[in-house]
Amino acid sequence: MVDETVLGTEPVEAFTTPGIAPVLPDVVVPVYRDGARGELPVAWELPSDDAWETAGTVEVAGTVALPTGGTVEATASVVVDTLERTLPARAKAYAGGTPALPATVTALAAGGAEVQRPVVWDAAPAGAFDEVGVVELAGTADAGSGETLPATVRVQVTEATSANGALAPGTAAGATFTEPGYSVAGVVNGNLTDKAWSNWLSGTKRASDTLTVTLPAERDVTGVVTHFWKDGSSASWARSVQLQALIDGTWTDVGEPVAIDAPTTGPAPAVTVPADVRTSAVRVVLAARENTHMVVSEIEVLAQVPGTGTDTAASGITVDGEPLAGSTRR
Repeated sequence: MVDETVLGTEPVEAFTTPGIAPVLPDVVVPVYRDGARGELPVAWELPSDDAWETAGTVEVAGTVALPTGGTVEATASVVVDTLERTLPARAKAYAGGTPALPATVTALAAGGAEVQRPVVWDAAPAGAFDEVGVVELAGTADAGSGETLPATVRVQVTEATSANGALAPGTAAGATFTEPGYSVAGVVNGNLTDKAWSNWLSGTKRASDTLTVTLPAERDVTGVVTHFWKDGSSASWARSVQLQALIDGTWTDVGEPVAIDAPTTGPAPAVTVPADVRTSAVRVVLAARENTHMVVSEIEVLAQVPGTGTDTAASGITVDGEPLAGSTRR
């Protein structure tokens, strides 16, 4: 059972220019015994307009009314100053992929404070991330009071490697049937050795079941690994696995069914099905052994991610021998 006792709230950081009252968020993040999560409405006690006239830092108190009754305090630290410049931001991508560019950049205030400011990045030229190296993109940061500052992001482009994309926040799992008392959500919890999902039932066992993993966004998927779990003396794994991917709204087979040839007296197998598909959801269709239930510990969705690299000098980006406009590679 989850303890919903609110211990406090995450502090809020904000910025404004002299003479302008700040815009503070309508919600704050509550802190529970298991960490910070969710949002709750907050009422701020703004000081008089005089508080924003000179450069400095102003602390603002707030009150959060709890759904269970009572209140907790919130605090916002507001930097009042003018911004002078931004610091270079960083991002990573694999060759042929698209980087997730930061939504904010660090800006330096005249008084030395560092604040996070929203930024809009220029569109990357076609092919900018096709080769390994470092790509610089320009952007425009919000400096407050209608002013802007130039911004730069350095994107390190590396060779691709693979990692389990199913561990990303927002991933969901589903099943055509689950034994009562178990949760299919456990197949994407990162634990390769727990008894997460089972389709056991008394009497005649189910002939097949399908487990679906939905990612928070499209990924370049290179394979799916289904980790089975041995239930006592039972060979509680499938006889074959068919991988499918959601492509243009249609579930499509990825390759042929993979037969599982594992000794019934041995450990539970982990079955890898290779893939080369861009998708936001995959599913494994599990054909059961004769009158045998199935148990799965984990489903890993291997997706391309940037590898390790060094942000060092590299040749410039060119197309047909000409420099690619709008970006540079170092």
